[in-house]
Amino acid sequence: MKIKSNIGNYEKTYRTWRWKLPTFFNLSSVIDKWADDPKRIAIYWEGDSGGVKDLTFRELRDYSNQFAGALVSLGLKKGDKAVILMSRLLEAHIAYLGIVKTGAVAVPVSQLFAPDALSYVLDNSQAKILITTEELRNTLLKKVIPKCRKLKKVIVLGKAKGKDVPFWDVLLRQDRDFKVAKTKGKDLSTFLYTSGTTGMPKGVMHTHWWLLGNVPQVRFWQDVKPGDMVWCTADLTWITGLINAFLGPLSQGATVLSYDGRFDPHRWFKLMESYKVTNLVSAPTAFRMLMAEDHKLKKYKLKLRVVCGIGERVNDEIIRWWERRYGLAVLDGYGQTECMSFICNYPGMKIKIGSCGKPTPGHVVTILNPDTNREITKPGVRGIVVMGKTSSPVLYQGYWKNEEKTKETFKGKWYLSGDAGYRDKDGYFWIEGRDDDVIKTSGYRVGPYEVESTLHRHPAVAESAVIGKPDKILGHIIKALVVLKRGHSGTPALIKELQQFVKKHLAAYKYPKEIIFVKELPKTQSGKIKRKILRLAEEEAFKKSGKK
Repeated sequence: MKIKSNIGNYEKTYRTWRWKLPTFFNLSSVIDKWADDPKRIAIYWEGDSGGVKDLTFRELRDYSNQFAGALVSLGLKKGDKAVILMSRLLEAHIAYLGIVKTGAVAVPVSQLFAPDALSYVLDNSQAKILITTEELRNTLLKKVIPKCRKLKKVIVLGKAKGKDVPFWDVLLRQDRDFKVAKTKGKDLSTFLYTSGTTGMPKGVMHTHWWLLGNVPQVRFWQDVKPGDMVWCTADLTWITGLINAFLGPLSQGATVLSYDGRFDPHRWFKLMESYKVTNLVSAPTAFRMLMAEDHKLKKYKLKLRVVCGIGERVNDEIIRWWERRYGLAVLDGYGQTECMSFICNYPGMKIKIGSCGKPTPGHVVTILNPDTNREITKPGVRGIVVMGKTSSPVLYQGYWKNEEKTKETFKGKWYLSGDAGYRDKDGYFWIEGRDDDVIKTSGYRVGPYEVESTLHRHPAVAESAVIGKPDKILGHIIKALVVLKRGHSGTPALIKELQQFVKKHLAAYKYPKEIIFVKELPKTQSGKIKRKILRLAEEEAFKKSGKK
């Protein structure tokens, strides 16, 4: 039986959407409301070694209340910052909700950050409390913590030494009936430090209303319904993980699966089969790795209803694989740490391969001419993708202690995404990548995605990154860095074959004049290719060659 999607008629839903934002609001309230049913499961957790745990909504409410009480007893006050540094553990979920219930600001941080970056985040955020694990306390943080003078307490999951506070001991000493702080919807709830491509991370500030601003994409793109089993494979320390793997589904009364382990195609499919996952969100990189094991995955029986791709563009090879194997359309979504997914494809809507879809209900999105600062209404004309500054509570409040960078992202009434793209005659948006990623060669403008997508269709290519390489005559030439699938060798013959393949399937002027083979590509923690690093390296090499 076909289940009707939440979006219904897109045009009508988009046209009639209205925001209802309470003046006083703590985001934990939309999750705690499901605690009335003592048996409703909020989170199923499974570890890499096979450990299995679960939390009901009532347990999550009570534990986060107790943890909030513990934080207050340790001196955390409204507006203070508390950093969470741990993997996808149940305790990470409890800690986050406990922090926001006190009126303080939660700062989830990735374990992928190096010690210098962690020192910067702790100092920049002015964190009073750090919540981490025994292992990370004794390794990654060993030399970091003594340098952080503003840090007052360290809460450790596991064996705590010295002045450190044991997580469960301090939690269980508190009462379950914690009085949640009376926060305004516009009060800050969360800092998310972007990994970026150069420089130190920037603290992206979000309010309590931010969760309400994300409800449309959770309901309409992810299509979450009460009782669904949702698995978003992203880490809780970046925005997709925090919203689509945790806060969003729980706010709708769904259950989430949290897998704290390494990527393995068979383990992933076994998890989806065992837990009867209905909604999946993951990065196209992971989808390509699943596709490589296609012949071995046929035995698994899945209950999937919705599959969403996030972090990078979903190419046609991935879409066709999911359609062929499971009869499902992969729903591409476009967003950023500053504003999450505000352009998406939706269940039941016509999918145009290569397009990220249409604006999420409640969000005003258009294309802006960067030279005239005027809206581009003509279909097919390229410009900068922008969102209305006041159109949605999903938009960030700026970068913490960085007004200069914040101002750069706004122009008049618009938030500038920094990505180039266009809108077609049917209202679909097409993103070509960062404005400075678009390659200008021989008078043409070439988006890296279209070349990458074509390369991915070749049976030898696993991944690719396409950039513009400076050239004295042409301005730039198109260069591709290619990761090959197992069993293929990077030969001069294959280079020529790939070049001809792009010429045949895309355009003669869009083929990469230079191709090199690499073992891996630099990426952000969210899975986006760091083209800027690759591009800057080429520009630096070009400058040096000119001096010789």
